[in-house]
Amino acid sequence: MHRHAWPLDEVQSTRVMRYSRNGPADQDPNRMIALYVRDGMDEGRHNIAKHTVPAGDALAASAKVSDWMKA
Repeated sequence: MHRHAWPLDEVQSTRVMRYSRNGPADQDPNRMIALYVRDGMDEGRHNIAKHTVPAGDALAASAKVSDWMKA
């Protein structure tokens, strides 16, 4: 298991990503949540967890994390 931490000022947002690239995106029920780091050597998307969640749950969780980061 790998663990990494970033200062909040380096994290731009959360992203919801598809799990599978096969078939239409709207028919893929599984999503992964990632943090998007905007600067430095770690720039890019970093998965929060290695497992998938239902699309609706991923969108709701992403919105809550993004709202918390803005506060």
